[in-house]
Amino acid sequence: MVVNIIGKGSREIDTTEAISCTARLAGSFLFRSFEFKINDAKAGTIMLSEQANTKGPQLVNITHSVLQNFGIQIDNNKMSNGNKKQALSNFVDVIGKVQKAQLENDQLTMGLQIISNITDYNDKADKFKKVFGTCCDVAQSGCGCNDTTPKEVGTGGGPVGI
Repeated sequence: MVVNIIGKGSREIDTTEAISCTARLAGSFLFRSFEFKINDAKAGTIMLSEQANTKGPQLVNITHSVLQNFGIQIDNNKMSNGNKKQALSNFVDVIGKVQKAQLENDQLTMGLQIISNITDYNDKADKFKKVFGTCCDVAQSGCGCNDTTPKEVGTGGGPVGI
């Protein structure tokens, strides 16, 4: 998801931007898990807390463990002498784009879960159309929305024999 958003649909992205965006997103999720009651803070405001002092290093350790699990070893000697390139993207803009995409993805996933539990073909096709704007393009899909076969009364509207 991050690659699609910051790469604007292309898989050719700047690694500094990808890593920075992912780290920012992880930090944002961590901050939200603290459930602070903040009414007047603006995006980008620095928020200090004991929870962040405790959980922040844990997040870094989790990241380190995941990298090791994928066979990526971090060489601390190279870290201090490595690339000093900074991400050019704006934190607030990137987080907004990623969060919007994730919310849209969550809504579609929830819609598909609800639709998958519907057994009546016409009802399923109707709900699918409401979520996605269209159903299917072939009668053979089994939903019945493009079927030209005569329907039997009382069969739920599906093709004859189903």
